[in-house]
Amino acid sequence: MLIRKASGESQEFDESKVRASLLNSGASIALADRVLERLLPLVGAGTTTRQIYSNAFSILRSERTKVAYRYKLKQAVLQLGDTGYPFERLIAEVFARQGFDAAVGQFVGGRCIQHEIDVLARRTGDVRYMECKYSTNRLKVLSIQTPLYVYARMLDVVSKHDPSGSESSGWLVTNMRFSADSIEYANCVGLKLLGWEYPEGAGLKTELDRLDIYPITLLHHLNKHQKARLIERDIVTCHQLGEQVSALEELHLSDSTRKQVKRELSIILG
Repeated sequence: MLIRKASGESQEFDESKVRASLLNSGASIALADRVLERLLPLVGAGTTTRQIYSNAFSILRSERTKVAYRYKLKQAVLQLGDTGYPFERLIAEVFARQGFDAAVGQFVGGRCIQHEIDVLARRTGDVRYMECKYSTNRLKVLSIQTPLYVYARMLDVVSKHDPSGSESSGWLVTNMRFSADSIEYANCVGLKLLGWEYPEGAGLKTELDRLDIYPITLLHHLNKHQKARLIERDIVTCHQLGEQVSALEELHLSDSTRKQVKRELSIILG
């Protein structure tokens, strides 16, 4: 059976890939079997991979399990908005959860000029200057031009604030994948990279899962406009919304919707 990829190409449907994605999201073998049993009758010739994974998410969500939200994590990050600011807030939260004092949009003087740093994360003996690159295109790959540009900026900053290079580091953080030459170049010059699945076993997806950081775009019972209003208030993650749950009152939700959103939050944060 031929299905259609996001690129428009056709490929043979492979049930094992769907199973692997379920297991990678934390589903038990029994749960993966139940989802596939309900999913397979919905897959036909010409079905898109997006439809398949959307249906799988709906089935998982009906099971009232946190696995459903892990399963849709990448899509939720892609839905953070057209600007990079919410992504920067998300990255700041990642490092704040690791004990850093993390701030967004900080101006720092370099040896030659002043630079705006997307995320500046500090803790004793460790200062990280981060450039964030965000895309809503799930297929985009970050080419060599970006690390070349970022390294030049970071070199100017780091050389002033830590000439030895022992305490300060420059970072390039993205929700995309890195090209092979980007990785090779960054490893050569000492630029730190954090991508969706890079470094292996410690990429952004892994860190978001490990730290229980989930974007509010995961919430099924809020519409796009309502999520955008929360993001305007710097509420980007479900944890932040859980701490500022009164913000839901400003969205003028019905009693039923408000209860559903709180139920979702309890599953995600539980």
